[in-house]
Amino acid sequence: MHSFSYQVVCLLFLAFLAQKQTTLASKTKSSKKGSKVPDNAGHTNNVPDSEIANYTLLYSLDIEDSGSYFNGDPNYDVSPPDYLDLSFDRVSYYLELYTESGEFQYVWVSFDNHTSNEMMLGVPTYESGAAFQQTVSNMNVYSNVPGVTTGTGLTGFIEFWPTNYIPLESANVTGANSFDYDASDTNLMVGGYGSMQIHNFDTGDTILGFNRWGLSDDQANQPFDLGIGNSLLSGAPDWTQASNADTYTYKRLQVFTEIIDAVVVSRTARKSKKKSSKKTKNGFILPDNIDFDEYGSSAKSGKKTSKKSGKSSPITMNIKNSSRQRAGLFASMSVVFAIGLLTIAAKRGHAHFKERSATKYTLPQNEMFQEPHEKPALPSDSEYHFYVTREI
Repeated sequence: MHSFSYQVVCLLFLAFLAQKQTTLASKTKSSKKGSKVPDNAGHTNNVPDSEIANYTLLYSLDIEDSGSYFNGDPNYDVSPPDYLDLSFDRVSYYLELYTESGEFQYVWVSFDNHTSNEMMLGVPTYESGAAFQQTVSNMNVYSNVPGVTTGTGLTGFIEFWPTNYIPLESANVTGANSFDYDASDTNLMVGGYGSMQIHNFDTGDTILGFNRWGLSDDQANQPFDLGIGNSLLSGAPDWTQASNADTYTYKRLQVFTEIIDAVVVSRTARKSKKKSSKKTKNGFILPDNIDFDEYGSSAKSGKKTSKKSGKSSPITMNIKNSSRQRAGLFASMSVVFAIGLLTIAAKRGHAHFKERSATKYTLPQNEMFQEPHEKPALPSDSEYHFYVTREI
């Protein structure tokens, strides 16, 4: 019976480990520094009115020093509600930082929208389903950081994905190469390092970079990569592996859009909301020139619609078949398998015990109350998680 008890304990322990793999929390660590907003912060203080006049705040995130968005989205201070389907033609990313030395930095970069789904405009996590590596047109850039090329009507290049990547040049961006982490890397579509980068296509310079937010909790033990302009880190002008977010005392990322129309796509959510209010629980506020009246239609166009499914991005990424999802599925199957083994082992032990009690049969010393069990084989299509690094 000692062998049977040992087997039960081992199976329970294996089940616990498997279940733990499926419950990675999506949380961020507390910032070690204060987050006092500088007096000159805010896009209205730094970007011309002619540029920002028609933009509405869609996302706002006070970035922590470190953390993990591997299993969910960041804790946005402002985000769009899922019961509104927004139509828009341009998007802008605004990043402002305050260094330990007291230097205030900002960059505003806007361009024609690269997706029609507003849920894919924030940090490109697994949860958002966003993955883009493409040029963007009619890009306008405003910044006070030396080295950042400002101007209007520029061509940009974005690298947005939640996965690992290597410096292999993949898009023929000016100045990019296969040795440095720069404006044109290769998305491996597995793992979870995370990239949110905007570059100038014609110069190859980085405009802003926000990386290292996609690692799982047990790996997210270093600060995020974060910066405006080219990083001074050798071999990584796009801020990859900079691990420097803790050097800023204030860091805020915001996403704006030029909203053309808004349509309510959830009857239940619409009824629970005060009809006269445009402010949602997410902090999102519709502009004054946009209104909505009833489910499935907009006051402006009266068009009928259904919840947006999202257009396919230039990079094909099947999130459901990613290594992250396979790991979760395998962990769940392991738990079920372990419970099944426990049930079979308990019944077999009970049957042997009854037979032994009825016949007063004594086992020889070289026999044991157990049979060997084969270890469950890994699925043939499973993938090992790996974290791409190299010495810089």
